[in-house]
Amino acid sequence: MKISLPFTGRAQKVAFSIGGIGETGSYEVIATFLLFYLIEVVHLDAWLAGLSYAIAFGVWNAINDPIIGVLSDKTRTRIGRRRPWIIFGAPLMILFFVLLWSPPVGGAALSEPWNIGIFLFVTLMLSGWAWAFSMCAIPWAALFPQLWQSVRDRTEVTIYRELFAVVGGALAIMIFPLLVVSFSTTPLGITSGALPEGMVGVPYAAELRACGGEEPYVWSTGDGEQVPAGLTLDSGGRISGSPADAGNFTFVVEVADAESGACSREMNIYVMEEGAPLGIATRSLCDGKAGEDYEAALEATGGKPPYVWSVTDGCLPYGTSLDSETGTISGTPKEKAEFIFTIVVTDSAAPPGEYSKELSIDIAPEHPIGTFGGWTWAGLIVGVIFAVAILLTLLGIRERREFSLDQPWALGRSLLTTFRNTTFLRFVVINLMTWCIFGWLAAMLPFFALHCLGLGLAEVPIIFGPAMAGIFLSFIVWRKVYISYGPKVTMAASSIGITLAFIPVLFVEATWQGMIWAFAVGAVMSGVLLSRAVMAGDLVDAEEVKTGARREGSYYGAICAMEKLSFLIIGVSTSLILSTIIGYVPGEPVPEFMNMGIRSGMVGFMALFTVILLIFLSVYPIGKEKATEIYEKIQEMHAARVRQLEERGGAREGGGADNQKL
Repeated sequence: MKISLPFTGRAQKVAFSIGGIGETGSYEVIATFLLFYLIEVVHLDAWLAGLSYAIAFGVWNAINDPIIGVLSDKTRTRIGRRRPWIIFGAPLMILFFVLLWSPPVGGAALSEPWNIGIFLFVTLMLSGWAWAFSMCAIPWAALFPQLWQSVRDRTEVTIYRELFAVVGGALAIMIFPLLVVSFSTTPLGITSGALPEGMVGVPYAAELRACGGEEPYVWSTGDGEQVPAGLTLDSGGRISGSPADAGNFTFVVEVADAESGACSREMNIYVMEEGAPLGIATRSLCDGKAGEDYEAALEATGGKPPYVWSVTDGCLPYGTSLDSETGTISGTPKEKAEFIFTIVVTDSAAPPGEYSKELSIDIAPEHPIGTFGGWTWAGLIVGVIFAVAILLTLLGIRERREFSLDQPWALGRSLLTTFRNTTFLRFVVINLMTWCIFGWLAAMLPFFALHCLGLGLAEVPIIFGPAMAGIFLSFIVWRKVYISYGPKVTMAASSIGITLAFIPVLFVEATWQGMIWAFAVGAVMSGVLLSRAVMAGDLVDAEEVKTGARREGSYYGAICAMEKLSFLIIGVSTSLILSTIIGYVPGEPVPEFMNMGIRSGMVGFMALFTVILLIFLSVYPIGKEKATEIYEKIQEMHAARVRQLEERGGAREGGGADNQKL
């Protein structure tokens, strides 16, 4: 039976390259937003978040990826060596990807960041996703050097791959956060804390609060319910009057919004007898939001007015202050965090009485960072898109039948031969440092946007967009550089360029400055992307010339395993900067050094990764002339294999025609 393959020539190159959407998009969502999500949204401790990141991608992939690579080399089916892995892995990617953005926290941030249960859940889901991702990414990458051998073909396909990677990156970095915010609808709910205590015959005032739904809100008591005698509840949510009777009164309040939504909640007011000793009636304070005006009045009972108020042990939200005479906390909070403090009130008796109580105010971020439901829905949508893109790449896969002549190597022999190759080991370090460079930028940029530029999750694309444009517009230039000067010169020039382009991050203050900086970084970044992809193909060819065996899966599996160590490095580096050096604790006030700590950490680690890259690049043996020599030998070897197949009556898949024989 003969099956017509849909694409040949340039169309095949483009179809194959569509996989770049899924491969890069999946990676970028994880690299850019996972640590941010775990630390800023889930409130998991930075070291636990970084450790989960490191274990799942660093340690697990060091075991998983080489094995998948070797097994894909050994696979023999009617549909080829690589296709079955991609077909099986793509659906699993969706499953684990959605679960990763759905930790079992009950829809609320952790009250205790050091949560081992959530750490284990995230680690398992991330490991599962990494396993499924490797099933797709390694066989797909292994096909690249098999299908195209010349420098011109490989650089052309690499440009297509990277252009689709830009699309995947745009979906990950620009569309994903917008989806999070769009699906983060807050249902109508009553947010009031405990109502203040009252005293018989003393004027009482309290205000109920709600969030979500659509304003304006209308308040009322439930059927058959009523507030304590002497008090009234108006439609605006204000409880006022003078309590007539002492006691502990419980009642139900209801709130309805403009869209006919409604919810109810049981409330309680404790009314003391007249003449009770001095005390603070306020039992809790309402939450606030960074950048919005805040006002809350403290209430006292008993003793002898007037009262004097003060704060000890802790601090009020940055940007607010306490009026010592009226007991009013007001101002515009500057930073998100839960601020815990002790309020002290003294009266005018002789000698004066004194009473203290610990209270807190939770300040929400100025810009939304999404609800848990928003993150889950965004994960589902982009997860499906990325998996479909990986499956579409099958349209451009035409596995060459002459490689079926190779006898599969045993797992141990294959791994041992791979890791004894000194050229491979040098390339592994070079490649690892490029992933560290990109991973460090991706992991730190949301923190930079939030804490240094004052942007929110939905505004992160404002910075990432120019970087994507810089990558997109610079590929043609770097391709010409690569063809003219070879891999080593191109990689050295572009990696040095990235480090130099990073320095202005120390001084960027305005959003427009951040956009210009990001474009410059993207423009030099495309040279590294182009170089490392083509260099990996040269490495596989060099090994075939040496051993006579074509083992792309083994090499790409090992390469992927080593490059995933970047997640371990980035996880530890992020934890080191945020937790150890800066001293940042999720949910608590931001340390004074946060702004400059993030900036200096970004530049310092970027320079370190580049220096290591250049050291190993200087001893990497495959330059322009060596790559040309390898290409010529590979063509002779493959031609001999084709002749051998023809003598046996076989033909490689698509073998110069548009059909394959199955």
